[in-house]
Amino acid sequence: MTQNVEKSGIRWLWLTMLILLLDQASKYWVVEGFELHQSIEVYSFFNFTYARNYGAAFSFLGDAGGVGNVICLRQLLYWFLFF
Repeated sequence: MTQNVEKSGIRWLWLTMLILLLDQASKYWVVEGFELHQSIEVYSFFNFTYARNYGAAFSFLGDAGGVGNVICLRQLLYWFLFF
């Protein structure tokens, strides 16, 4: 059983879930507690800054409507179903 878990990569699922949870928590914290473009210094080389990106990949397809979302969804479904 241990070999199957190690081969499948399922042991990394918990780490992935933790990272996603921390990512979503930090986004919620910034959206609820910051003004747009507000920044706080965490370390001298690392700042939290609230910025908005209204398009995919730094506004690539930002004015394309739902086309970008449909393309991404299609690719994700393909990846999950066939890999």
